[in-house]
Amino acid sequence: MGRRRPRDSSVRAGNDRRPRLDDGDCGLHARGRLWLAHAQARRASADENAHLFWGLRGGGGNFGIATAFEFRLHPVGPVVTAGAIYFRGEDAGDLLRFYREWTEQVPDELTTAVTLATAAPVPFLPKEVHGKRVAIVSGCYAEEPEDGAKAFQPLKEFGSPVADLVGRMPYTGMQTLVDEVFAPGAHNYFQSAYLPALHEEAIETLLRAHERVASPDSKILLYHLGGAVARVGENETAFAQRNAPYLLNIAARWTDPAESDLHVAWARELHAAMTPFATGGVYVNFLGEEGHDRVRAAYGERTYRRLVELKNSYDPTNFFRVNQNIPPGPAADAESG
Repeated sequence: MGRRRPRDSSVRAGNDRRPRLDDGDCGLHARGRLWLAHAQARRASADENAHLFWGLRGGGGNFGIATAFEFRLHPVGPVVTAGAIYFRGEDAGDLLRFYREWTEQVPDELTTAVTLATAAPVPFLPKEVHGKRVAIVSGCYAEEPEDGAKAFQPLKEFGSPVADLVGRMPYTGMQTLVDEVFAPGAHNYFQSAYLPALHEEAIETLLRAHERVASPDSKILLYHLGGAVARVGENETAFAQRNAPYLLNIAARWTDPAESDLHVAWARELHAAMTPFATGGVYVNFLGEEGHDRVRAAYGERTYRRLVELKNSYDPTNFFRVNQNIPPGPAADAESG
């Protein structure tokens, strides 16, 4: 019961460590080349097959096999200010309230996330917190490291952290910081939602779920969006619902298959409890096999209808369907009825 890791994130609005600065993979995609279902090649850019180019930037692998991409690059590094600061679980509520206020002021160059987790027995954490609940703020400042230190300073001055790992590091090293956390071999189940705000009731709901977490490998992640992501017009790419300031990802993770029902239930219960505080949308890259309605929710009705029209033009038989599928017109109408 593992969630498939996306292999086409660049065409599904991929989220990197600096989307608030440049809109992530989706916003940097400048040109592409595809093989279509009828074995014809197409180039897509703002000047050539512009309607297909629109769909590629967020619509996933629904229209063809991408064999080449051209990206607009943004200079970053080689050294950045990045890392994570760990707090005790009992401080998570105050931290989330601080984070709500702090993220209203941070510059676009700073991308951060909060993780509610269980402390692993790692040498950089005090032994007394091993196996205990922790709250972590991680982030990356994508411009000059000196400016990054200033941007992180309010967080560094907050509360009583048990470990402060924010500092200068290679950008490439920052990109691999959590690789071991998501090493292969475990079962995964994700649920996701966009949040229009971080209300007090939502914070309390997250804290209760953190207290009830059933696996030491499960996590609750809250990503701060905004910045460049929100300044791109809703009609410019197929990556919709850009105005939400937060993205919630509930990541259940475990190793014993006999425990699957327990951990899936924890994730589903938290998602249901957070639904009153959510927009109704979902980030497509955090979808598992959740059904057609959730795919529609990832795009919103206007964008979804436009994607169906594109699918009718380029893949009317739904040849490319092993994905977060957008069926051609009749199939889409039938499944939405």
